[in-house]
Amino acid sequence: RELKTAISKGTATQKIMVNHVMSDLVSSLLPRKKSAVISVEVRISEQTVKLLAEIKSGASILLLHLPQPSHRLHYMIEQLRRLVKAPDVKISSRSVREVPDLSALLNSAQYDLYLIGPGARGEVPHEMRKTPRVVQIVPQLDPASLEIARIRAGVII
Repeated sequence: RELKTAISKGTATQKIMVNHVMSDLVSSLLPRKKSAVISVEVRISEQTVKLLAEIKSGASILLLHLPQPSHRLHYMIEQLRRLVKAPDVKISSRSVREVPDLSALLNSAQYDLYLIGPGARGEVPHEMRKTPRVVQIVPQLDPASLEIARIRAGVII
């Protein structure tokens, strides 16, 4: 809503940079003639990659995320599968908004590890994010993609 309101107040064409996962959604929300959506690729940080590589064989993992279309969720899980080096790791996913009692879930032994996606971070209380079995997926902008987006947006440095 805030994005639509901001665009409707402006008269000039707006250029909006968004991560590649949200690009299609943002494009569908905005009038084409008044706005240009510029996608920037976001990757998982090296710190997070190292943590995922240390996961033990046979672990069960739950990815907590914001509601996502199935194709986006499939992409996210496949990216995780490539980064988790251990064999026989079971990766499940669930929208953080579908969990009736997040505290009970994170304190349960149902999963060995809980991964919190970047968008879901705000939905998980700070003290719960600090527990050892919770790993926050930290994003980082891809430098080459950011440079291309900068040029497309017409930013000169």
